[in-house]
Amino acid sequence: MCEAVIVPFKVEHAVELSKVVRDPVENSNPITEATAKEYATRGPSYSFFMGDKLVACGGIMIIWPGVGIAWLMTDPEAVLRCVKSFFVAAVRFIRESIQEHSLVRVQASCRADTPAFSRLLEHLGFKREALMRKYGRDGSDQYLYSIVKGD
Repeated sequence: MCEAVIVPFKVEHAVELSKVVRDPVENSNPITEATAKEYATRGPSYSFFMGDKLVACGGIMIIWPGVGIAWLMTDPEAVLRCVKSFFVAAVRFIRESIQEHSLVRVQASCRADTPAFSRLLEHLGFKREALMRKYGRDGSDQYLYSIVKGD
């Protein structure tokens, strides 16, 4: 049985994953070391392991009191091997982070031309709010998703 183990996020985890994954928002190398350092200091963030294999890093960057932006990097092939455990762990992390940090809104975005990422966000409990035209750094359209307390 696959079981997700959640550990505190380390910048090295993002650097390691960036060698094998693409960013669902920009479809580019996920994050720089400097961005990973910012994620590590601006809100709750964790790394997900399946056994000794790093499969994902994610967190919620708090942008002002009560509001955060979710971020996620995954090794899709590794996550697919233990998808149920990953989702259970990820949903638990989101719920606990909302509670612990008194968040009323957590938002995320993904490219509009990548339905797999939309489904991922929906499985994690996010609801689509809007199409943001030409929002991506590369000019791509993006969907905005959110979890709002009380919905």
